[in-house]
Amino acid sequence: MWAVEKSAEALVWARRNNEANGNPVTLVQGDLADALSLVGERAGTFDVVVSNPPYIPDEAVPRDTEVHLYDPALALYGGPDGLDSVRVLADVARDLLAPGGLLALEHGELQGPAVRQILTDAGWRPVSTHPDLTTRDRYTTGVWPS
Repeated sequence: MWAVEKSAEALVWARRNNEANGNPVTLVQGDLADALSLVGERAGTFDVVVSNPPYIPDEAVPRDTEVHLYDPALALYGGPDGLDSVRVLADVARDLLAPGGLLALEHGELQGPAVRQILTDAGWRPVSTHPDLTTRDRYTTGVWPS
């Protein structure tokens, strides 16, 4: 398993958690747009890419108090419609995955249709949005065709 984390502060916590669990994850700092260069020769060999990208529109305020009071903006805001990182991920993930690989990404509960369109336009098949435990549509999956 590999994990790419943009935030230096979050990476410190990820390393602590990884060490506490026997270091099963290769952790690297960087931007998801640079993931291909960060994984090197492993590009095109992964079976699954999972992402919780920033997806809140720049002008929105997160509904959960603990989120808007404590989470860093870097982890929250994803451009005017919140989907800038999803657009990047739609392209980067297909080059990270082996044919038939799965992409799963979190998003806001009202963003499912837009995320499905972005992935479909980028060639992902099939694409589906799924509910979380509160029954809100909160993540979408797509498979990179073989």
